[in-house]
Amino acid sequence: MKQSLTAHISSLPVNVQAGIRWHGSWGRGYIETNRLLYDYELVYFGAGRGRVITARATFPCGPGAVVIIPPGLVHCTVADSVLERWCIHFNWHGDCRAYHERRYPFVYLNRPGEFDETLKAGPPGFALEFPVFRLLTGEHAARMNVLLNDYFMGVPQEISEQLRRQGMLLEILALAVAKPPGRAAASAAAAEERGSPRFLHAKTLLDSRFRESGLRVRDIAAELRITPNHLVKLFRRHVGMSVLDYLRARRLEHAVGLLRETALTVREIAAECGFEDPNYFTRCFRRHYGRTPTAGRIAREP
Repeated sequence: MKQSLTAHISSLPVNVQAGIRWHGSWGRGYIETNRLLYDYELVYFGAGRGRVITARATFPCGPGAVVIIPPGLVHCTVADSVLERWCIHFNWHGDCRAYHERRYPFVYLNRPGEFDETLKAGPPGFALEFPVFRLLTGEHAARMNVLLNDYFMGVPQEISEQLRRQGMLLEILALAVAKPPGRAAASAAAAEERGSPRFLHAKTLLDSRFRESGLRVRDIAAELRITPNHLVKLFRRHVGMSVLDYLRARRLEHAVGLLRETALTVREIAAECGFEDPNYFTRCFRRHYGRTPTAGRIAREP
């Protein structure tokens, strides 16, 4: 009598495709420009304290925190201390057209050009609420640190190395999406705060218009249909500084780039960054960086 064998075939409901990756540190007080993703981004906090602010929720993050941000969600990260981050871009089904048609899988909202919805990655195809937020502790955090260090080592050449690396990415994602048990789950839920679309909208306006010398707080508030006082409170709450301090910081940050990359005079750079008075620009620069713009200039390569 012949016996029939039944093959049990199982497969993952996803075909994960890896995108760009980044590992590095930000200084205390750094505020990322608002972005929109075409793919998904996993962000893991190795050290320091910061916040991921999205239109849906704000996540205070410390060592072991991991966030997965989906396509098309306005977001930024704020460094409350020196911050170490590991970032991996990916999509669930190899369907992100931006990987082939754009240099980067994201758009900064302070730059010209509209976000193209047709280039976005599709949904994962299973139940998962985004943004994902987890707080890894103990052996799970230790394992994530090992995986990330191995995953970021070089570029695999042999097929065996590529398969091993793909396996590491899947394990990284598994750790990121697994629901933490008991007390860890409660602490993760408590860490989530309400998002602020209005704050992100205001920040986008400032990020894109800070070069305008005549820009005033009341102009931004009027465009958002809120009072200037409400706008000030939004910035105090989310980035710990006034609107004017944030505007000045953006202008000075842009000035540093112009000093490094152009031959413009200090007067020209002041005007380009929205400062009406070059002497005031010099005083602000010295107060913020501890040196004059001229002393901070880095000679360009020929």
